[in-house]
Amino acid sequence: MAYHVDHVFPQKLFKNELKQYRSSCDLLSNLTLLSAQENIEKNSKPFEEWIQTREPAFLERHLIPQDKQLWRIESFAEFVEERRRLILARLNEVLKAE
Repeated sequence: MAYHVDHVFPQKLFKNELKQYRSSCDLLSNLTLLSAQENIEKNSKPFEEWIQTREPAFLERHLIPQDKQLWRIESFAEFVEERRRLILARLNEVLKAE
C-alpha cells in the first residue's frame, strides 16, 4: 500500500487564510501519513468538511486532537500546540515501554 506524507491543514491554506503561520506548515505537528486513497479523498474536500468525516479511531491513530473547535482554520495555532502535546505523550509512552 502506498502512503503519502500529508499536511493535516492543507498547504493551500497557508497561501491565504493561514499566511501568518507559513513557517508552521511543514512542522511534524501538521504532518501525518495517509494512504494514497485517503489523501486523494482529502484533497477533494474542504479541510473542515473532511476532518468531520473521520471516525474517533482515525483521530486517535493519527494523534489528531478530538476537540472539534481546534479543527477550525482560526484555531490552527492551538491545534498545532495540542497535536504537539499528543505526539510527545505518545513518544514518552512508547519510549518508556521497554
